Amino acid sequence: MKTIAFLLICIMSWFKPSAPFEILQAEHQVSVGGRRESGITSAHVFKIVAKQSSEKLQFNDLWIDSAYYKISPYKQNADLSFSQTWEKGDTIFIRTSKRTFPDEGKTIKDFNGENKPLPMPYEGAALIGYKYKGKQRYHIVNQITQLPKEYHP
Repeated sequence: MKTIAFLLICIMSWFKPSAPFEILQAEHQVSVGGRRESGITSAHVFKIVAKQSSEKLQFNDLWIDSAYYKISPYKQNADLSFSQTWEKGDTIFIRTSKRTFPDEGKTIKDFNGENKPLPMPYEGAALIGYKYKGKQRYHIVNQITQLPKEYHP
């Protein structure tokens, strides 16, 4: 009986569906302008290797904690131009930024755009929403590397 259970667990783990991409790096950096009016920019960069082409795999949403970010993934071509289509094995990037700055009333403005609620609870640093072969799926990013804060003159 134990042997059968062990074999079933092995078979189930062998056929476990994996994400159609691999995250190589996930980084976050905050930069602060020298003047008060310059504000604060919080930028995230995700470096991803696609296991499928852009015809089958589309990235559409990103949540960091519970904050929603618009994303537009791209790859850099050999001629240093950018493209929003990719092939299997290409390195693609997802960059987000959120800029806040105080107005005269000392309130923070957020120009990130629309807000979408979290589709599911998760434990981790970020949640990436993507469509794979037309089906909506989600991938949890466990850790985001915090880069040193930049201070601009």
